[in-house]
Formats: sequence, structure tokens, C-alpha cells
Amino acid sequence: MKNAPIKIMTVLLLGFGTIVSCTTSTTDRSNNAQDDTQNADENLAEAELQYKREVESFRRETKRIIDENEKSIKDLKKKSFKAGDSAADAYNRSIDNLEQKNDELKKKLDDYKDESKEGWENFKTEFNRDMKSLGTSIADLVRDNDK
Repeated sequence: MKNAPIKIMTVLLLGFGTIVSCTTSTTDRSNNAQDDTQNADENLAEAELQYKREVESFRRETKRIIDENEKSIKDLKKKSFKAGDSAADAYNRSIDNLEQKNDELKKKLDDYKDESKEGWENFKTEFNRDMKSLGTSIADLVRDNDK
């Protein structure tokens, strides 16, 4: 029986040590989870900021190209022929068509509302395709006019 108090103290110390280690471990895990959540929030905010910067950069560059297209179309109009000749009429209709397409692209860009990253990528792909097609059409008309 002399060993009974020692055994009781040993069991109590082991129990207390286990409780303390479990509490510390749970607290550490909780702190780590909070840190992970904070890092995820910061990463999300950074990605959103980068996305907005990309959209604005695209808008600025595209508006610059649209303005260049308008200038080219105005130059083509200055060189347009008098109405009456069927070739001149076709040329003038082509210029009007290019001007309309350029205006539609300008409106499409202005009307675009940020939806999602995927929606933005789809819009940008389609818009770039249309811009390239318009640019090619303008270049072809300029080249044909110079002949």
C-alpha cells in the first residue's frame, strides 16, 4: 500500500500531460486552419485584382485598335469614289459595312459586364477573332484601293 500514492500521482501526471498535449495540439490545428483560410482569402483577393487588371488592360488596348480602325475607315471614305459606277457603289458599301462592324465591336466591348473568369475568356476569344477579321478586311480594302 505504500506504493499506492506514487501510482496515483503517476496516473494523474500522465493524465494531465495527455490532456495538455491534446489541448495544445487542437489549438495548433485551429491556428493552422485559420492561417490557411487567411492565405486562401489573400490569394483569392490577389487573383481577383489580377483579373480586373487584365480586363482593364484588354479594354484599353482594344479601344486603341478600334480608334485606329475608325481612322483607317475615315481615310478610306476620303478616297471613296463618286456614286454611280457599280465598282464605286460596291466599294462605298464595303466601307459602310466595315464602319458598322467596327461600331458593333465598340458597343460589344462597352456593353460587356464582368461575369466570370470563364465567361471573360470566352468573350475575349470571340472578340479577338472578330477584331482580327475586321482588321484583315480593312487591310484588304486599303490594299485593293492602292492598286
